[in-house]
Amino acid sequence: MIDSNYLELSSSEEVDALIQSINWEEAFIKESHLYSSSYIQPSGIVAAGSKFSLRLTICLPENNKKLIELKFFEVEELCLFAQMDIFPTVVFRHNEVEFKLFMQSGHCIRSKKLYFQFLEEYLSGDCSIYTEEDLYNQW
Repeated sequence: MIDSNYLELSSSEEVDALIQSINWEEAFIKESHLYSSSYIQPSGIVAAGSKFSLRLTICLPENNKKLIELKFFEVEELCLFAQMDIFPTVVFRHNEVEFKLFMQSGHCIRSKKLYFQFLEEYLSGDCSIYTEEDLYNQW
């Protein structure tokens, strides 16, 4: 279940508007969390869940809203580089979202759905956003 603070990005026009509204200069990945709903039952059998979900938080120093969290559902491909400038592009094709963070890379995040929200309450200090208390409560 998705929290009501998140907005779904379901068209190229919505994504383009969001990307153009943000100054990506000096932006960097703050934190990420990859989650699978699979688990091991007491009998030892693996209970396979749906595909992975990913939460990705990006710091935006040059903007009024300093953090953006992206939520990807049913992730099919994931490749992130830590030391590159962020220049995002998004393509929608065949019920799939392809999100590229870096211009010079062919690698991306491919998922079925993409949501976002701005996080203003996590602006101070070097603290983890995805704490143990709230790590799993919004999946």
